[in-house]
Amino acid sequence: MIQGNKLSIRFHAVGGDRKVVFFYWQKMAFTKGQTAWNKGLPAPWARNNHQTFKKGHKTWNEGKHIYLGGKRIEKGQHLSPKTEFKNETTAGEKNVNWKGGITPINEKIRKTNEYRIWRIAVFERDNYTCQTCGQVGGKLHADHIKPFSLFPELRFAIDNGRTLCIECHKQTDTYLNKMNNYKKGAYLIG
Repeated sequence: MIQGNKLSIRFHAVGGDRKVVFFYWQKMAFTKGQTAWNKGLPAPWARNNHQTFKKGHKTWNEGKHIYLGGKRIEKGQHLSPKTEFKNETTAGEKNVNWKGGITPINEKIRKTNEYRIWRIAVFERDNYTCQTCGQVGGKLHADHIKPFSLFPELRFAIDNGRTLCIECHKQTDTYLNKMNNYKKGAYLIG
């Protein structure tokens, strides 16, 4: 804390101005963990409330247009045929960064629309409810009862899917690396 002699020295050094002395006192008396004196107050440049954002008001860029290369770009504007042609000629093997098709086949299949439709069908059939614990909604997985990698013919069969929450899915025998311990023959019995 400020001792009386330091405060009086500052008081006389600044010519006896009480506001300046109070300012020095605030700065010197601040301790670690103490809330700042201006916490919760509007910024100094917005104290008259003429520069703060107000609900329902337009933003600074609303109605303004974006220009790219001297051309005006509209929201939702489609690519020109020339640009679409460029995309076609540099896709896949024609791209300079092509590395020989290294994406695994399972990853390619999981990104297809057919797989997405299968997941949604499983969720809707089970009413977005975990079949083990009964959790409704939240983060759910569409699990293959017979493993995806061992039974390619059942990958898109809806009756081979079930809805599980993440915790219940982790407890199954076929979750991620646990799958390595099993062989195809173990699933043909059941």
